[in-house]
Amino acid sequence: MGEIRGSVIVTVFLAILPLWAASSDEEAIRLPEVVVEPEMGFRMSTEPALPGEISKEFAEELPLIDNDVYRAAQIFPGVVSTDFSARFHVRGGDLDEVGVRLDGVPIYQPYHLQDFGGAISTIDLKLVERTKLLTGGYPPEYGDWLSAVYDIRTRSAPPPSKRIELGLDLLNTHLILDSKLPWGSDTHWLFAARRGYIDLLMKVIESEEKFEPRYLDVFNKLELNVSPETRLSINALYALDTNLIDEPGVEEDVESRYENASVWCRLVSRLSEGISLETAIFGGGFDGWKREGVGNRDDRRIWFGGAKVDLSAALGIHRLKGGLEARWGSGDYDYLHAEEKAVTSVKAELSGYLLRAYLQDGLGLGRLRLNAGLGWWYQSRGGRMAISPRLSASLKLTDSLTLNGAWGLFRQPITVTELPVEEGISDVREPQRATHYILGLVYSPTPRVLVKVEGYRKEMRDLAGRIEDYGRKERFFIRAESGYAHGVELFWSQALSDKLFLMLGYTWSVAKARGEGKEFYRPFDQRHTLGVNLNYRMRYGVLNLTWRFHTGNPYTESWYERVEGEWVKRYGEPYAARLPSYHSLDVRFTRRMSFGWGDLSFYVQVLNLYNRANVHEYSWVRSGDRYERIEEHYLPITPTFGIEVSIK
Repeated sequence: MGEIRGSVIVTVFLAILPLWAASSDEEAIRLPEVVVEPEMGFRMSTEPALPGEISKEFAEELPLIDNDVYRAAQIFPGVVSTDFSARFHVRGGDLDEVGVRLDGVPIYQPYHLQDFGGAISTIDLKLVERTKLLTGGYPPEYGDWLSAVYDIRTRSAPPPSKRIELGLDLLNTHLILDSKLPWGSDTHWLFAARRGYIDLLMKVIESEEKFEPRYLDVFNKLELNVSPETRLSINALYALDTNLIDEPGVEEDVESRYENASVWCRLVSRLSEGISLETAIFGGGFDGWKREGVGNRDDRRIWFGGAKVDLSAALGIHRLKGGLEARWGSGDYDYLHAEEKAVTSVKAELSGYLLRAYLQDGLGLGRLRLNAGLGWWYQSRGGRMAISPRLSASLKLTDSLTLNGAWGLFRQPITVTELPVEEGISDVREPQRATHYILGLVYSPTPRVLVKVEGYRKEMRDLAGRIEDYGRKERFFIRAESGYAHGVELFWSQALSDKLFLMLGYTWSVAKARGEGKEFYRPFDQRHTLGVNLNYRMRYGVLNLTWRFHTGNPYTESWYERVEGEWVKRYGEPYAARLPSYHSLDVRFTRRMSFGWGDLSFYVQVLNLYNRANVHEYSWVRSGDRYERIEEHYLPITPTFGIEVSIK
């Protein structure tokens, strides 16, 4: 089946090669500048270069699986990811420690294909205007996520004329309508619909196994000025997933369905010079149903709603900001997972509200910039409360050299809508806690060169959450109760010429956890990580090469022994062995053409160009009267392509 699928992909790939030279010349595209901001994070934007941003155009030229906005963030140092998932770890933290905000509002579980680790996000990269990845030490306005916040903003400026965009690639097709509304030049309507068709591709391949993952998402945004100083936006995001894996003779079949919807309304008002007010109301729900193997189930029904208000004021050398949020939620859980002698069963119906508040001040004193803030929250279920102070500073030592530092306490509550039932937890409990220490230097002698070196230390305790990654490995865990992570990151970006751009990221890091009286490496610990990206703008398009390397992840060694005539599985020390190192070269060619009626763009990319057999995990299969260990691999060499038409 894999050989047939690969032949079809390669044939189509070769068939479209002649299109590369089928258009008139296009003007050279200006290379985006990339710099890093004192907020300890990175940006991606369509606007002129600001501290810490990467242009959206540049992100669309990266070789990414399904052109995913989450995978665009994975090029930065400190971010740990896999081929199979759009989710990522940041600086030794688990997947559940990264929060996502869309147009200023937190979004619940914005991932498709959750049975495969959340392989694709529910937010189309084509909708994005800018993003910001805050990797630690961020101010309290962004909340209490232990590791990072991914802040995403969709398009806000209406196009000069109505645009219809239709895109097609090997995994999905999308439709985007971007236009002004009939009743005003300042109005804006943005609509997008996307449908994945992996299930349709699998139907053309003869196989006894049924493999039918389906997904779709719909996004709608209306914007208009209700007064010269006030702008209203109404947003909605809906995602649907169904999945069926049915292999004859195998008990571990999977059938699932997930629905996820969010609606929110934002009102941004300019009250006076330097003072603005942003209010929002939001609500949504998640309905998940899953059956796996014999008797295993995971049913969840989540509802939430709330309101928030943020006030910003620029008063002299101060940049004050404060906010309040009230959120109500309910969760209905029915979870059962049994494997060998380990059984986890949770049934719970919970509800309650969460109150949040924060106050922060950014103070500019010549070459010194200080930001001090305080966050607070109260949880009605259990009556828990937490206070989180934060402090960051940026000192401009010279015109080209800046010293940055940050410290903060983070208290991530375990809420009724995100209960880690996989851990056997059936009610809210003490929040997960972390302390961040960050110190770094940024060197930028010209707008074309940036070098950033940053060291961090993160200490964690009362850990509870865990999101299982995709794979067939046994679910052997020692639960992480506390832990720590530290490392040093190097980020270097430079425009080598008007056509050639280099980006390099290196991380040395350690991520360890403690549990059941032992200290062990976390399964996503990677001692050395290196990423190199070259972007070359040719006359007929853009060529992008990305090479990724990291040392092997820890795993728990296992084997089988004969005991009284029966095979018994044994385990070594938790996460004491290491997988082989990972490395892969990904290549992408992007071509954009403009015509009187609109634009045409297409890309061709090859992931894992030299077909490295990167090991994802080891598993065991019964072969006659004994067991054999086999290697499970990440993606092999994978050619893909896509085309988009934009009509004015």
